Amino acid sequence: MKLIKTILMLCFLVSLACVPAYGSIRLDVDQSSLGFEGRLYPGLWSPVRVGVENTSAEPVSVRLRLPLGDSDGDTALYERVVTVDGNRRVDTWLYGVAAAAQLRVRVTASDGETGVPLGEVTVQSVMGGTPHVKRILQLASGRTGLRAFETGVTRHEPVQVIQGQELSDLPDRAQGLDAIDVICWGEGGGDPSGASWSPAQREALRAWVYGGGELVVILPSAGETWTSSSVRDLLPIRPGLVRRVEARPPAWLGRRVTEGSYSVVMQTMVPREGAWVRGRLDDGSALLVSGVYGMGRVTVLGADVTDPGFRRKVADDSRFRLWHRVFGWQDPVLPRAMLEQAIRDRKISSEDSPVRIKTDLDEDLSAPVDLQRSVGGWLNLLLLMLVGYWLLAGPVSYFVLKRQQRSGYAWLAFAGLTVLFGVMTWSVALFTGSGQSQLRHMSFVDVDLTEGVGRVETWLSVYMPEFNEVSIGFEQGGSRALLSSPGWPGLASVPFLDARAYPVDTTDPSSLTVPSRSASRMIKATMVGPVDDLGYAATIHHGLELVDGLPVGEIRHGLPARVLYVQATYLPEGESDPARALTWRVTRSDAGLIVLEPPTEALRLVRRPSHYGFDGVRSLRMEGFLGAQLSVFPTRGVLGMGQGVGGIPGSSRSHFLAKLRVLTFYELMPPPRFHVLTELQDRATVIRRGLMRDLDLSHRLQPGVLILTGLVEESPLAGRFVVRGREPVSSGVTALRLIVDLGAGVRGTE
Repeated sequence: MKLIKTILMLCFLVSLACVPAYGSIRLDVDQSSLGFEGRLYPGLWSPVRVGVENTSAEPVSVRLRLPLGDSDGDTALYERVVTVDGNRRVDTWLYGVAAAAQLRVRVTASDGETGVPLGEVTVQSVMGGTPHVKRILQLASGRTGLRAFETGVTRHEPVQVIQGQELSDLPDRAQGLDAIDVICWGEGGGDPSGASWSPAQREALRAWVYGGGELVVILPSAGETWTSSSVRDLLPIRPGLVRRVEARPPAWLGRRVTEGSYSVVMQTMVPREGAWVRGRLDDGSALLVSGVYGMGRVTVLGADVTDPGFRRKVADDSRFRLWHRVFGWQDPVLPRAMLEQAIRDRKISSEDSPVRIKTDLDEDLSAPVDLQRSVGGWLNLLLLMLVGYWLLAGPVSYFVLKRQQRSGYAWLAFAGLTVLFGVMTWSVALFTGSGQSQLRHMSFVDVDLTEGVGRVETWLSVYMPEFNEVSIGFEQGGSRALLSSPGWPGLASVPFLDARAYPVDTTDPSSLTVPSRSASRMIKATMVGPVDDLGYAATIHHGLELVDGLPVGEIRHGLPARVLYVQATYLPEGESDPARALTWRVTRSDAGLIVLEPPTEALRLVRRPSHYGFDGVRSLRMEGFLGAQLSVFPTRGVLGMGQGVGGIPGSSRSHFLAKLRVLTFYELMPPPRFHVLTELQDRATVIRRGLMRDLDLSHRLQPGVLILTGLVEESPLAGRFVVRGREPVSSGVTALRLIVDLGAGVRGTE
């Protein structure tokens, strides 16, 4: 017996020697490692940079975990396994989605093979912030002029410029850039050909742009390396044909009024086929070029506006004109001193003035994904059974037996009713567990019929009848899919009482294995890739052509229902401002067919109003199609929406459609009514977007491009979403947006 104990003790000691000791792994996570500002962004994927140091002599496989609560009260363990050699340190990223703001963020480390804890660290995060901002990550050491847009006085959505980083600081997965709307690179932002910018980081930037991100590259006056880097295919210009010139700055960039002639150093470019020349020099050379990459856009500027020497030779407001041209913004930029004086003089209402009514586009769109009515019957039945058991097994049976002078049998009655209740509940559980999963969704399906690229962004509520762990996800083919559980801003979620934890591969969250309790779970899913992976969206084909400068023809599709409320928006060739696009209603939309005919009446997206001064009464209805959409929203109170056919709010369907159209061209909207016209202060509606901010297609509107928007009610989910390896019965509302490029060659005539 002693020999057996000795052998077991030796085996135990040997196993301990093979396991890294607690403390041999040191984690380095500070506040600056959280997101891009020391915080995680609720509802969005956020990066957390982790330094892992191995103080032992042997390599260690380390499993890093970032626990974050989801909208159902469970804990998602966003994990990543890294191998650290002995006496070495590696820096890596974790990515996660928090359903709410995090006061503290915790990262744990365990042995990747045995699960033995190796260490953990907790970091205090920066609180505050708002989702209603346009985040621009500026990778440049100089000033770009973007900070002038950080005020929200004359804008629906202020700009937030994030600085202090380089290309080598970017995450190594595209979801790490989920909270960023624009990346603006300039001199001092890191070398795109340098070894410090890893291949994984380059591919992450490529995937982010492909999924809808916007990249702006400001070429330096000398030493340009973008066209020789491994990501040069992103650029809308021909590599090797960038020329350094000295010339007068163009009038659209802003010339300083001086005597005599002067010149600045700039870089001219040769655009690729299909690119859009947004600005030229006086001799016709291209200076500002934009091009499409996947669902995103890349813009290259040949004038280094971050150079102090360049800024001294152009007008003070040159950068303001530039960014209006790049992004299509319609709001005025007024000097801060002028704004403050106008607010004091009660000519302009302040950003936090009570006369400004905030309308969030995220709200009131949750009805199509609310499955509580679908599964509430079974849950209510179980609740009634529990209440009945408590009454029968407790006071009812006791008082009945006591009245019959058989109170001594109370325990026997209690035991018998407990067995009966157990049989009934397990029967209900087995019956519901053998049922079929159900799925309700609110989806935005974008299809580029010219490039063959598609994107599906959907909020879905999936009912899973099981009482165990269930695998869910997209069968994605060649697409990139992301699943998370951030909840819906307009839909209150009741957390489960038995909170559980489930792992999520932070580098490839295309599928999840989640706890199921025969209840519904809210999931946000995004898939980007070839249109062939989008199910019925792959059946859409067009036969459009230009007749008298406008698109005419047919679009055939295999969608399961008619496309309703179709709106066509087209930017004619030769136009330089996307806000000048024409839009009209398409009246012929039948089963499997959309017919575009020459419009009898077309409106401009935006008719530039006279809002640059402080006087005059504005009429939003007179400011083009988008202005008319803004006038639909209320100026007081909360928007009430009743339930209608297909989950679309019936009594306020016009609001629903207006939100869809405003989301599609949000960047081109006319500014809010910020003037104060009377002593009572005229009320103004400010339109804000939160988790749906990446649904804007303003950057895709260029000369020769047609964008169609419409609704498909009671439609299945696009793409093959599976639960337990099978497709559930799905229905919901799909906002369909089709992009057709009818242009040819290089665009732009300026």
